[in-house]
Amino acid sequence: MKIGTIVLVVVLGGAAVASAVWVSTSINSPESTTTSDEESMFPELVGPPPKVVADEYIYDFGSMEKHTEQEHIFTLRNEGEGILKILKGKPTCKCTKFLLNDDEDLKRMDVAPGESVKVTVAWKVEGKSPEFQQDAPVHTNDPASPYVPFTIKGKVVSKYFVHPFRTLVAPDMVDNEPVSISAAVGSQLYDDFEVESIEKTSDLIEITARKLDGDDVAGVRHATGAHALDIVISPKIPVGRFHERFTIVLKNKDGVLSKEKMEVTLNRPGPFRVVGPKFDNHTMTLNMGAFSRDEGKKAQLSMFISNKEEVEDLYFKVVESTNEHATMSIEPDERWTGKGLKLLLKFEIAPGAIESKEGQGRAQWVVETNHPLLETVRFRAKYQAY
Repeated sequence: MKIGTIVLVVVLGGAAVASAVWVSTSINSPESTTTSDEESMFPELVGPPPKVVADEYIYDFGSMEKHTEQEHIFTLRNEGEGILKILKGKPTCKCTKFLLNDDEDLKRMDVAPGESVKVTVAWKVEGKSPEFQQDAPVHTNDPASPYVPFTIKGKVVSKYFVHPFRTLVAPDMVDNEPVSISAAVGSQLYDDFEVESIEKTSDLIEITARKLDGDDVAGVRHATGAHALDIVISPKIPVGRFHERFTIVLKNKDGVLSKEKMEVTLNRPGPFRVVGPKFDNHTMTLNMGAFSRDEGKKAQLSMFISNKEEVEDLYFKVVESTNEHATMSIEPDERWTGKGLKLLLKFEIAPGAIESKEGQGRAQWVVETNHPLLETVRFRAKYQAY
């Protein structure tokens, strides 16, 4: 599990500082932690034994933001009469590194009676797990404590996050009424932050922020502070897929600004029905497929409008195009004798029109109409020319 990076730096200390207070408790490791391999790590003990004593064995970093780093110093003392031998152990995480005496190649070291060893543990949060706990072990020749596991732990928190998603999918727009959707931006570090501003490019979407308190805050992924975002999409959006990006600018109590990018998307079905192969009514996109550049490609769709009688001289007209190679035209189907109106939508990429070898492309057309429920309709196409 790649949660972070642990760097252990073991530095030999000098004589004990007089004002320091040490907890003189030996580490009594369970027999299960001592194996025949561990017993053979050091020469057979001759003379008085060493005695490993540590002031603490577990340290909780508390809450740490992703990509941040903290460190803590553990201290070992040799309170015995013999030489304490230390061997670099195997950490519980593959990404863990030990440095004995700041030397990457040094695996063993000796600690004289009365001397101390400082074990510095540096932890950088890189993973997505909400909690972490790892052991950083040291083997010794102390018969009572052959295995010394230093444990670090903590929680990974988010400075800012968006709930439930950064891409919000709103319900389809029907009956020419506005569509509303809500989200929230929260923090697991700050209990008091403000929405400084909201940056957007479209007047067809309105976003209002309101500060949450009490249980409403805790309900947003256990946040310590949160703001609700109320989003309203205007019924003036074009038929088809509507997509808008916006940015929430946040300011913490120290005045530091952060930007959280979001987007909202929805579909607006039209008062018509488009029929034809490889056409997606939700995104209003025609897949023209793959074709030779020398041969070009043509495609045709049918669009049925049931209430044409509500508008005199109803029209649909292409007024904008994003692709010079691809054309779209709209004309009535003169042979249609059914109810309502049937229009033929014709798409074409002329032979030889695409000269570039990079044949993958997209096109979009804006269609203007005088239909009472519409202002514009956007049609899209994608293709692969070879």
